[in-house]
Amino acid sequence: MKRTQTITMVVTILVALVVVNYLAARHPVRVDLTQNKIFTLSDSTRAILKDLDDVVTVRLYFTRDLPPALQALRRGVDDLLAEFQGIAGRRFQVESIDPGSSLIEEQKAALLGIPPVQVNVLRRDKQEVAKVYLGMAVMYEDRQEVLPIIDQLENLEYKLAEAIVMVSADKLPAIAWWEAGRKNVEEGEGFEVIREFLGRRYEIGEVTDKTLADLEPNNFAALVLASPRKLRPNEMRALDGYLVGGGRILALIDRWEVTRGLGLQPVDTKSVDLLVHYGVTVEDDVVLDQSNAMAAFTGGIVTYHMHYPFWPDIRKGQFDADQPIVADLESVVLPWTSSLVVKEGDQKAILAHTTSFATAEGKEAKLDPKSANEALSKGERRRWPLIALLKGPFTSYFAGKEKAAEAEGSPGARLFVVGSSRWLRDRYLGTFPANAILFENAVDSLAIGDALIGIRSREATSRPIALLSEGAKLALRYVNVTIGPALVMIIGILIFVFRRTRRRTATLAYRRRVDQR
Repeated sequence: MKRTQTITMVVTILVALVVVNYLAARHPVRVDLTQNKIFTLSDSTRAILKDLDDVVTVRLYFTRDLPPALQALRRGVDDLLAEFQGIAGRRFQVESIDPGSSLIEEQKAALLGIPPVQVNVLRRDKQEVAKVYLGMAVMYEDRQEVLPIIDQLENLEYKLAEAIVMVSADKLPAIAWWEAGRKNVEEGEGFEVIREFLGRRYEIGEVTDKTLADLEPNNFAALVLASPRKLRPNEMRALDGYLVGGGRILALIDRWEVTRGLGLQPVDTKSVDLLVHYGVTVEDDVVLDQSNAMAAFTGGIVTYHMHYPFWPDIRKGQFDADQPIVADLESVVLPWTSSLVVKEGDQKAILAHTTSFATAEGKEAKLDPKSANEALSKGERRRWPLIALLKGPFTSYFAGKEKAAEAEGSPGARLFVVGSSRWLRDRYLGTFPANAILFENAVDSLAIGDALIGIRSREATSRPIALLSEGAKLALRYVNVTIGPALVMIIGILIFVFRRTRRRTATLAYRRRVDQR
């Protein structure tokens, strides 16, 4: 009887395991315990996949027999593609091709721009070099986008979603780029890197005297006004007409240029007057913050790296959590930026501000590290707005001055303002690559909506330690000093009480035995 029950129990368990494995294989479930849910498809990706009008085909050019070190990468890619397919259904097809299987497939991969990658592998106790393929091509109708080498999983969701958006769009949106009189740019002070980023999914058009007449919302989804200098009357009219007519402007306004000797050279630009009329003032100052980034300073033949108050580091908690452009950001550094003053109103939002331990200096500011720390300790400490977003309609700057000017414009107009352009220049973007995420978020939000923002912002950035006030630091210091001796004293008291209780118990037990005798 017992033997029959045992056999029945074993068979039942085996059948249950088979059923569970079958159901798990047909309906996989994963639990993502990471803080930013980096292994869960974002709402933005789901929306992109659900909005597909036709079939997207992903051709995965991976070597079939990958070295063991790359097997985890292949599994991760397969899992991500399976999740994409689960959302899009038949509108998302995956084809796996091994270019090494035939010369024809290898030539097809080469024509797509997918190169072989050489990796070191250990075979039969010998170090060898193997040629493998790790590429992907996304195809939609007659368009295609290629990811030549997939070497990490962290940003693959974003790259794949971006590729789908690019191939499924009827045409790339156009972005106008205008530096308005900025000439003789030194090496590292240009915007080539960030423009290369934008060029992957936007047509970028230069605004010049010849193309000024084409500056209209119908021609350009957004306008980047990058560190403008003096604006002529016709340029101001074109800029005003573009915004009032429903255009979207990203204004990166420099009130100062910083010389090699750490001096301040004022920048004369009429764009400041336009912005004041629209509701935001870029102040004639430079902001210092206790939350700041490291900067390099050269003294003779030695280079020093130290925290520099004139490079405010905006961290999570200083961004407006209700604004998609900045909601998921963790850190942005704005070197030598000016503060903003934004008029109150329902259509105006401060996207980011300093900590409450910040101050600002005017034209007499000394930019060397020693003077910066002294100014930070002596200045008026409070929060200063650094990034703002204003929504239309905007009244024309020329209303009442010129008959042709429209008094009020389109409610679709947007104005994104930062009191510096340095945070996007090549020299600083190389040091603070997370700054590009903020700018791409802003451009995407103004030009095409928030489709890619929720994916890109989840990429890993710095996780700095939270700042504390001087009082909190002092209290923490005293706690650290006293907690050790206090614990020793408490343990000593507990041991003393325990031993005393044991001694008393033993004494009473001994007396009872004596009395019993």
